Amino acid sequence: MVLYIEKGFLDHFFLSYSEVTASRSEKALFSILKEYGDVTWYIDVTIETPEDLEELKQENPFFAFRTNTYPPIPISNFKEHFQKSGHRQTLILSERDKEWFNEAEHSGALSLTLENYQEKIERLLEEGTVKIDLFEKFPGWEALNFHNLFPFNEIVISDGYILKNEEKMGDNIIPLLNVLLKNTSRTKPTIVKIITKEFNPKNGDNEEKIKEAAKKRYKRLKRTFKEKNVQFQVIRFDKASLPSEYDLHDRIICCNFHFIECGKGFNLMPPKISDSRIIAENIFDKFSYRTLKNRIKLYDMYIETLKKAPSNKFTAYPPIMN
Repeated sequence: MVLYIEKGFLDHFFLSYSEVTASRSEKALFSILKEYGDVTWYIDVTIETPEDLEELKQENPFFAFRTNTYPPIPISNFKEHFQKSGHRQTLILSERDKEWFNEAEHSGALSLTLENYQEKIERLLEEGTVKIDLFEKFPGWEALNFHNLFPFNEIVISDGYILKNEEKMGDNIIPLLNVLLKNTSRTKPTIVKIITKEFNPKNGDNEEKIKEAAKKRYKRLKRTFKEKNVQFQVIRFDKASLPSEYDLHDRIICCNFHFIECGKGFNLMPPKISDSRIIAENIFDKFSYRTLKNRIKLYDMYIETLKKAPSNKFTAYPPIMN
């Protein structure tokens, strides 16, 4: 995660926070500031000497919490720095709303201000944490509309069978993506990566036939969503391409700040009574933050290994670029 934190926000949060009376959203933000790992953070103050850093730590224990794990990087202009960066998971904490925050959210960042952070976090916790019991049958793809509460610019769908049968695409992956891509930006492309293993090629199962089957499904997605600013990539999962100590098993959708998982996979229509369920969680719970972070790392690592595959082996369409 990347944090942009205005000192004014951090000071106000420290002065107003009480462990006894803290709301759920305040506790969630406190946990991010104090306990979350693998975080790079920027602050809008000048830090030129160790004495400057020590003074800031003395002024604000919340500053000291994060500094003890990883020191801040001082920058003077959040907007310029953000626009040049390419981070997937960016949280902006500001004293007040800025004109560029809307553009930032279209780029996948989440902005919180002193005025709105409690309301926004509470809503994401309340409406974005979801459990659906599939014994009661899947109610339809609109049940996943909570996804659009969160900003995003990349979606990774890991499901070994979601593209197996082309005839099922119209009932499953396409209406699923209609929901997931409802709020895509017109100016910033949304990247959709689909990691899957079964393509059910006709007239054989060699590399070229598998590639043609994957390409056919890719082209159908491109045609269907031609009005959307989206870049698709169909990635073949081949267990032999993974180091032996790793596995990709669960069916999961990962975005910038949340994930959706379903044990039986996302070919859910027509609905059947099932012992499976859909679970959606987000980064405002520490365990869920770690889960999402680890899933993204695993998928990134797998995609990186595919770059080393033999040239005659089909790995993705369009091809993965070095």
